Amino acid sequence: MTGQPTEVARLPQALIDALPRGLAEKSRLYTKDLPLELVDAVWDRFVDALAPLQEAGKLGGILLQYPRWFLPTPENKDLLAESAARLAGIPPRWSCATTSGSTAHSRLAGRSTCCATSGSAT
Repeated sequence: MTGQPTEVARLPQALIDALPRGLAEKSRLYTKDLPLELVDAVWDRFVDALAPLQEAGKLGGILLQYPRWFLPTPENKDLLAESAARLAGIPPRWSCATTSGSTAHSRLAGRSTCCATSGSAT
């Protein structure tokens, strides 16, 4: 969801079973490699996992941590907007994205990495 690699062995079995054969045989994969229906399934599982916290009033925020190679490009702004749209309706009203690694932070200095859950990136 954030461009970080995921170990296939750590995925829920139902998702592993749904992977195309070539992807299922890899040790790691990226969201960009997944068919759209599996990306949707991963997001659905993530949002569903937030429900108990939300219902209990314990959901204080959602942090999506992006890798240091996530730079302020038009494509990445679209990714932030898509993430915000997928999280729309889940409190809090703002979800913030960040990158890991000091190099990326210095490149993003002075730029907002927050986006409204309405789907508009700022």
